[in-house]
Amino acid sequence: MAYRSFRHFIDALEQAGELKRIALPVDTNLLISEWADREMKSPGGGKALLFEKPIVDGKESKFPVAINTMGSRRRMAMALGREHVDEVAQEMEDEELASEEAETSAPAVSDETASGGSTDDDENH
Repeated sequence: MAYRSFRHFIDALEQAGELKRIALPVDTNLLISEWADREMKSPGGGKALLFEKPIVDGKESKFPVAINTMGSRRRMAMALGREHVDEVAQEMEDEELASEEAETSAPAVSDETASGGSTDDDENH
């Protein structure tokens, strides 16, 4: 795991310049999604947004809202503890190849043994 908590990930995003904090009260009904939509359409996926004072049902929530935290290749790589997200794809391909090689190099099971038939060992016992 790359981060102990989501809070630590948010801190890392901020330190990397990948986070915009919005301290203004913003209504969760349509407004946050509108801001997020505009940010996501920015070059490179924009920044992650942290709404510190979301308004839910007309009242300020005590819980902040983070959005677009995985909206760029850089942030996805950060979340996975990698420099580049392509590293994860390469690891997956390498594991798949190793698995396929292991399957093809496994000793073949005879038809008789696979179907529950007797083997030479069975006759000796």
